[in-house]
Amino acid sequence: MIVSGMYTSPAVGIPAGDSTLHFRLYPNQICESEQAAIEPVRDCGVQVDSVFVNGRNYTGGLRVDGNDAFVILGPPERADSVAIRVVFHATIPEEGDRFGYDAERVRLESWLPVPAPRSDDGWMIIDYDKWYIEPCGDLFDYSLMITVPDSLQVIGPGIGRVDSSDGVVHVQVEMDRSLDVPLFMSSHYRPSIREVGEIRHTLWYREGERWMVDSVAAWVDFTLRYLSDSICAYPFDEFVSVIGAFDFDGALELPRMIWLPSPGEGSWTGFPRVAVVHETIHQWFFGMLYSNQAWHPWLDESITQYFTGRIVEDYCAGRGSLIDYFGLRVDFSAFSRMQSNVHFAFESIDDSAGSYRGNTYFTGIYGKGAEVVGTLVGLMGPEREDEFWREYVATHAFTRPSPEDLYVIADRYLPDAYAGLAREIVQVMVQPDYAITELSSSRADSLDADSQRVAYFENTVRYTVSHPVSSTLPMRLVFDGGLVLDTVVATPAGIHELTVRDENRVTLAIIDPDTAVVIDENYFNNSLSAERVNSSGLRLFSGLTFLVESLHSMLWGW
Repeated sequence: MIVSGMYTSPAVGIPAGDSTLHFRLYPNQICESEQAAIEPVRDCGVQVDSVFVNGRNYTGGLRVDGNDAFVILGPPERADSVAIRVVFHATIPEEGDRFGYDAERVRLESWLPVPAPRSDDGWMIIDYDKWYIEPCGDLFDYSLMITVPDSLQVIGPGIGRVDSSDGVVHVQVEMDRSLDVPLFMSSHYRPSIREVGEIRHTLWYREGERWMVDSVAAWVDFTLRYLSDSICAYPFDEFVSVIGAFDFDGALELPRMIWLPSPGEGSWTGFPRVAVVHETIHQWFFGMLYSNQAWHPWLDESITQYFTGRIVEDYCAGRGSLIDYFGLRVDFSAFSRMQSNVHFAFESIDDSAGSYRGNTYFTGIYGKGAEVVGTLVGLMGPEREDEFWREYVATHAFTRPSPEDLYVIADRYLPDAYAGLAREIVQVMVQPDYAITELSSSRADSLDADSQRVAYFENTVRYTVSHPVSSTLPMRLVFDGGLVLDTVVATPAGIHELTVRDENRVTLAIIDPDTAVVIDENYFNNSLSAERVNSSGLRLFSGLTFLVESLHSMLWGW
């Protein structure tokens, strides 16, 4: 299948001192990697037919080298930015996941010959040597015209004028401040249009997926409103969902659009909701704050996975956010925690995507990453956390922030006891453990100022700390008279004691009572009662932790 087209972009930045306009041909790399084992190799990829820069034809000087294309600019075009017009055609392979077609669908993602991303050091050349590494780009204003067979309905954000003639359809697409112009085509899908405030949400589905439409609409609605209220307003007026974009487990975020698989009817877990919420959150942490997933995947995936946990558990409001079936309940946060613990020490989440081995990328970036981000903001406290996210997004909206950009802002919102620890928390390789190991109370008495003998309890809390992330943490003491005392204790590595004299006996001690240190290796030992019951651990896991590992393979789909 061949799709031909032309796009314009009015302001493409050129690195300082550079006279080359550099394009990346991402489909060619996808085709090269996916078809290496196919004999004979089928036609596949994108070809630039002509290039115009500031109105001048540079096609004659175009040089193509596999996944890259170059144009040497003449003196008139050597400026900070140029206007470009690119004519191209894409040869779409059969059965490609992101760039391909099958009997019912055409999927076009990262398929245009786009200008390469830039940094302060010039054009960025990034290797995509793992299947899960996503293309890195810059934001551009695109005006695209494509020609496709008139049997296909073109689905995507920014769809404008559509003209039909001689068995083909000419479709105009306008996308501003976008990494890509994603399109989905089919003759088998129908739309359902919903309004989320001033956002037009269009869901596309086949007859067999009709039963999912209301649920997907509700999950997208809740997520868009949640983040618009807590971080910043969704900056566009449209959002597109395609149910049944894939026949396999998995979902994909795109600019102003998400592709979802087609779950089997009767799906009883919370994975469909998790997938929809996760990909919708990416409209902030990918669509607005676009990162370089190849080099710093945690800046979009770990942050997105952290918010996924927040949102699905708020949505479920006390019900099992992952499983709530015949009395069995599993929360998404407990599941994510198990992922985190499995491969915690393999890599820092600030490592590049290509450095991960096997499935440690997913357990590291998604599981551990969500817990690390949760710890970073947990130490801020709820109010300061929301202020932090609002400032971070407002400061770097529609830019590509670096980890350093996040650290600088995070350190301002961390309390004094944790100031300057943002980088250390993100790059942690060893899990801390905070444990209450002994709780005792003994009767004693002493003389008061009037020489009267006064009875009291001498309460002793012994606790141990391994690999601490901070020098202090809160501790909560509950007395048998109902009094609750919140204090702060020192948390250097080692064994420590806290002694409290009071007329009442301490019946429960909890270190880190609000679970700010989400990466704590063992929640079960964070608390101890006078009856030797680890109440917070039992409360958090509810006896269902054994289910989590058996569900591990299901996380990345419905």
